[in-house]
Amino acid sequence: VRMAESIVRDEAALEDSLRDKNILLKEVHHRVKNNLQLISSIMNMQIRRAQTDDARLVLRRLQDRILSLATVHKNLYQTNELDRVDAGKLLEEIVGQLLAVGLPTGSGIALKQSYQSIEMDADDAAPLTLLVSETVTNALKYLGRPDGESQARLEISFGPVGEAEAVFRISNSTAGARGSEGTGLGTQLIDAFARQLDGQVDVDFQDNEHALQIRFPIRQRSPERYDF
Repeated sequence: VRMAESIVRDEAALEDSLRDKNILLKEVHHRVKNNLQLISSIMNMQIRRAQTDDARLVLRRLQDRILSLATVHKNLYQTNELDRVDAGKLLEEIVGQLLAVGLPTGSGIALKQSYQSIEMDADDAAPLTLLVSETVTNALKYLGRPDGESQARLEISFGPVGEAEAVFRISNSTAGARGSEGTGLGTQLIDAFARQLDGQVDVDFQDNEHALQIRFPIRQRSPERYDF
């Protein structure tokens, strides 16, 4: 009986300790998110004071990346599993933020989006969101209405491939520009983030259309080890 009571007390103490650690970790993610949003607000002030369009563009791109990371931390402290996030929900929110700024109301763009739920490690969420932010910004930059068509097109999708891989794809119509074919910073960042995910980037140019696809493995959670 004494042994059973001791085990019960020890388990209760461990549960209390784990609960306290989870609360602390949630608070850390919450504060990181708040700090990143504060940095974004400071950048807004700097954007308004910038003297040239190029300077404002660079600052806005940095701001987009900061807000993408803030969204990751927000999703982490709002979920019960602090080491896993719903990547589909996360990307839908981030893309929505970018489109709200890049596609004004009444822009007349034919937009199609599809996001499927995929549980991913938090460590992979950051490079994935930054990668998606870069690709969406690049697509909006070169988005155009092809000759003979009434609307420009933008399609974005994210979902699983089998049981162990995921794929993100974005395509946009152009008015002749070839998008991210060059070797600018955006292209370098996309390649760098894809490498962090062990992903493969495929870029395709058709007539008046630019498409980019990233396929990468879904890392599984490390199995728990017990000491008996």
